[in-house]
Amino acid sequence: MPPLSHCPSDSDSNHYPSSMESLLEQPSGSQRVKYQGAGLHSQYDFTLDTEDRPFPIDVSLVLPHYRAKNQPVDHRLTMFVGNDTNDAIKVKVCRNFTPARSTKFHLEVVSTSSADITVWLPSDFKGHIHRSATCKKVGFSAGFTNKIMQNVYVTQSRRPSVISTNPSSAPEQRYTDIYISDADPYSQEKWGLDMEEDDVVVDTNGGSVMFRMWDIQRGEPEARCKEACKRIFGLGWCAKRSPEVEIDWDFLLDD
Repeated sequence: MPPLSHCPSDSDSNHYPSSMESLLEQPSGSQRVKYQGAGLHSQYDFTLDTEDRPFPIDVSLVLPHYRAKNQPVDHRLTMFVGNDTNDAIKVKVCRNFTPARSTKFHLEVVSTSSADITVWLPSDFKGHIHRSATCKKVGFSAGFTNKIMQNVYVTQSRRPSVISTNPSSAPEQRYTDIYISDADPYSQEKWGLDMEEDDVVVDTNGGSVMFRMWDIQRGEPEARCKEACKRIFGLGWCAKRSPEVEIDWDFLLDD
């Protein structure tokens, strides 16, 4: 897996890590993501790789609300989080509310073992989610369903795609895609790479994957009890129109 980038940390000690080793020893807390010239000097703007260290990952990736001086307009902040143990991985993508959604991102969460993975995505998320076909189960929280899926088109393909997460991974790793957009999927190219949207790749070899919602208005993770009540009393997705779900048919006879 790729080496760890030098990224500032909002840890309990209120200081920034002075070396890569300090972050590897405690892969938790808040980490500010900054443009590091990914694509020119390095593959990722932020990397957290615990390798064989027996530490669970529980990290909050804080995205900037502005574009860096030398950051290209069409550049998405690229982030990698991974481990080689069975310890659970928890990753929160923290994006504050901005009218123009100026900070787009590409996130890869990879475990070579059967670790369970939980990812919090911003409530204004729109883009692709790729999850490995080897994961045991995929779930969506009440907050994710209420806020992210309530007014968007959801297009899911049963035909796995082929994505290479990094040069050291298998070149033909198979993934199943979910595309979330507020545009009609019949009026655009569904699977094209759009730099104006977000992109998430989650890979676990037998573990479960759960997607939750990060509330950009409140600046905190979803209130699980509140969002669950909305689901129960029909105040969330149940009260909205059902999103479009297109099936990539292997055989279809339309009379």
